[in-house]
Amino acid sequence: MRRAGWVHLLFLMAGGLVLVSCPSGFHQVREVVPAGEADRPVRLNRLLKAPTRLQLGKFTLTLEAYLWRDFQPVSPPGGQPLRVSVKVIARPEPEKGLAYWLKARRVYLVYEPTHQTWEADLTPSESTAVRRGVLEAFAKGGPRWSPGAQVEVIVRLQDNQGHTYLLRASRQVIQKTY
Repeated sequence: MRRAGWVHLLFLMAGGLVLVSCPSGFHQVREVVPAGEADRPVRLNRLLKAPTRLQLGKFTLTLEAYLWRDFQPVSPPGGQPLRVSVKVIARPEPEKGLAYWLKARRVYLVYEPTHQTWEADLTPSESTAVRRGVLEAFAKGGPRWSPGAQVEVIVRLQDNQGHTYLLRASRQVIQKTY
């Protein structure tokens, strides 16, 4: 049993992670995710070490996030659950559009004071106003963390070859809408 566990661990380490060298000198961890495993859990320390800038070929990707809780009069007592909107921005802007070869699959939120986490599948934006170099997605139904609190926002991206990447926006503040 113990030997089978080590063999499984070695297989995952050897087959699952590949170090990629990018032209800019950055090294990114690229992970090949077998079909059906794209939503497997990611450890907290890996989430918190995700880069805030990701170099993929000639493109530099950054993440912008907006988090809010709705407290409008029509909301239930205590307000609506947390919602998050994310934008992955590519520089320079790709000719065919970022959504042509990259998808935002999952969002992970880490609540700073206690390292509580929440994760959800992302729903792609259907807006026709999204620029070619921007990938927009959102998630709703999050926890009822306090407005004004800081959150680490991490997005799992997947390219058209099945490789996944983590990208982080640090210290994002939860807003309150009325």
